[in-house]
Amino acid sequence: MTVLINQTGACTTVPLALSTTTPTTLYTATQFDAVLGLRVTNTHSSAVVVTVELVRSATSYAIIDQSVAANTSIEGPDYLPMKEGDVLKVTLGSANPVDVVAVIMQGAGRNG
Repeated sequence: MTVLINQTGACTTVPLALSTTTPTTLYTATQFDAVLGLRVTNTHSSAVVVTVELVRSATSYAIIDQSVAANTSIEGPDYLPMKEGDVLKVTLGSANPVDVVAVIMQGAGRNG
């Protein structure tokens, strides 16, 4: 499948610092947006399980669900199209500090 991106969309960086096991919203799409990059960094001295999910119409889809070793990072998808109302949520398996950064193209549009 070929996806063409509307180059007029604005890119923004969405940072989130977490240390709770409560599911936390990272980003809510306001139109046809796209995740261009996602990085999760465990800043704690112990491993932590991190789950990043896309929630669409009350159904959750796991994007990342893995243990992140102490003081290391993992990266998510290079491209994830989102529809208006889609939500990216992050949940930690333990209350250890984790930083999540997403690069979002707002209004990326989609054709193809």
